[in-house]
Amino acid sequence: FSIYHPYFCGACVFWGGGCIYCLKKIMATYNKKVLDVITRYVPLVAGIMYTVVGAAYIMKKDFGWGVIWVSYATANFGLMVVGNQ
Repeated sequence: FSIYHPYFCGACVFWGGGCIYCLKKIMATYNKKVLDVITRYVPLVAGIMYTVVGAAYIMKKDFGWGVIWVSYATANFGLMVVGNQ
């Protein structure tokens, strides 16, 4: 980190851009972005994989397991919708 980051304070000059207060603000912003990506795309990827497995079971004529896996996919898509509101 340098003295040019937006959370500039006097301690940044003294410690070379690494004061604890400024680093916490920067990391809080970074962590929020990473967590947003995780909560949006991990359920989507899991839902797609569950759908593929459910379709494979249905193609094997094992409808019970097919319905179970498709319902897992539906639950993940529902979690994604609720989590993005």
